[in-house]
Amino acid sequence: MSSDRPEPGDLPAADQRGRPDMPVMAEPATVVDAEPAMARLAEPNHLHPSSVLFEVLSHVRQLILPMLLGAASAVQGSILGGGVAGVIFAIAVGFTLLRYFTLKYHIRDEDLVVTEGLLFRRVRVIPIRRIQNVDLVQNLLHRLFGVAEVVIETASGGEPEAKLRVLRLDQVAVLEDAIRAVSGGTMIPAPSLVGSEIREGLAGDSDAASLVDAKIREGLAGHSAANEFASGAAQPAPSPTPQSDEVVVHRIPIRHLVLAGVASNRGMILVGMLLGYVVQQQDFDERFDIDALAGYVPQSTDWWVTAILIAAGGLAAIVLLRLLGIAWYILRFYDYKLSRRGDDLRVACGLFTRVSATVPRRRIQFISVHRPLFLRWMGLACIRIETAGGAGKGMEDASSTISRRWFCPVLADRDVDRLLRELRADAAFAWNDLQWLHVAPQTGKRLTRIALVASIVTGVAGYWFWPPWGWLVGPALFPLLVLLVWKKAKARRLATTGSCVLFQSGLFTRKLSLAFLDRIQVLEVRQSPFDRRWQMASLRIDTAAAGPADHVIDARFLSQGVAQQLLEQLRASSSLHTPAWQ
Repeated sequence: MSSDRPEPGDLPAADQRGRPDMPVMAEPATVVDAEPAMARLAEPNHLHPSSVLFEVLSHVRQLILPMLLGAASAVQGSILGGGVAGVIFAIAVGFTLLRYFTLKYHIRDEDLVVTEGLLFRRVRVIPIRRIQNVDLVQNLLHRLFGVAEVVIETASGGEPEAKLRVLRLDQVAVLEDAIRAVSGGTMIPAPSLVGSEIREGLAGDSDAASLVDAKIREGLAGHSAANEFASGAAQPAPSPTPQSDEVVVHRIPIRHLVLAGVASNRGMILVGMLLGYVVQQQDFDERFDIDALAGYVPQSTDWWVTAILIAAGGLAAIVLLRLLGIAWYILRFYDYKLSRRGDDLRVACGLFTRVSATVPRRRIQFISVHRPLFLRWMGLACIRIETAGGAGKGMEDASSTISRRWFCPVLADRDVDRLLRELRADAAFAWNDLQWLHVAPQTGKRLTRIALVASIVTGVAGYWFWPPWGWLVGPALFPLLVLLVWKKAKARRLATTGSCVLFQSGLFTRKLSLAFLDRIQVLEVRQSPFDRRWQMASLRIDTAAAGPADHVIDARFLSQGVAQQLLEQLRASSSLHTPAWQ
């Protein structure tokens, strides 16, 4: 980090519109009493009737190709093709109706129970205390009907445990409050297991019964309600207190989304999709005749006219890509709001499809601050996180993508420390006081040799393809390679505090990641034959999370003694902390 970085305590708070000169305001949250919520969910509940429509649309999207082929055959006069399309659609509607009438959910004891199926019945029991996220997805059609798709995740790391497509918003509020009431309560042993039944079994031995009573009270010391249960007197459970108001932590103004779109290359994704579609057309050669297109270009022998046309075309392409990037950011993150309610953080954003995702702070395993080159020049950054058991890249849906990969897609540099403290109370650092560990002194000599070998190979390849002067590419490339690899190695540094490990790397995209001692799962020191030759080693740190943060703490080119010392130090420190993601 640079030496002119502001201290965490000097950072101003951001208001609801993302301005740093206004205090953070609290928004009143819609609170549903826990007792009525539990009562409503004690009996099986059905999905909203509009679920049939959304399920049919989902099946249509999955079967769009065979249905289009069947419809095209019907248009051309083939009855068989039209019949196939009709049968496919009828089957989709039938399965949808069957799922709607058979899918029910309710809360039994401290479990969320989801049942579905008629012939092949499926009952899924989800312990509420294991539920990690209750995420919502709303597109324009959802908003029109006043419903949302609910995605329930645990720390299993696979697919979501349950998808309820769709529920009314008041049903969602009831479900969330019931889950919060159960997961936020204190579990007390049932009196039948702790008091009455044990005493009945020891009815003839008063000394043993007295000893059991003493042991029970010793194990439940400090918990008055539990002692009352141990004495056999069943007391009514206390009513859960309503959760505190929702506090808005951060909002992203449109200006920041525009700047992020300008700095990104998201437009290339849309261009690639468009080019792929165009090239696969059967009449591509007829519609896109290069010779015909050349006729529209003014004929001129002046080189400067050609240069201007090429420059104008390149500039227009760059502007188009930036506009597409801006559109992507606005569509995805419009009206972004990060709020806190109790110990949970909630992210909500989206212009047409509104996504809402919950991130319990105790589940956060890994925090990474990314500063790409152009964003860094604009004084902006983005934050990604990894949570316990979070699905990997191949299993991400809309809600998990927002809550992990794009937790905070863009924010001012001055707000980074404030958001870090929101994620973890102990993520407050005096940046100027951190003792950073850099690469070993012999790293420069090692990387110079690597650059020399690469330049020799490049020179030989250049001579092979462009004789006789192609070999000059190698010597010309050598100083650039030395500068690049040395700068990249110098950008890697590591620091430790009493609560976490900080690791920074990246030359163009600067990445700073935090792994907390109570989240560390694996500590590893690795040495390749070349590492042993240079008396070096690599230190790798893993947590119980997937990889959406796109950064790994892998400190390479450390001195062998330093790596071993760090391993022992972190092993001793992490062993003093109890994993706290449950």
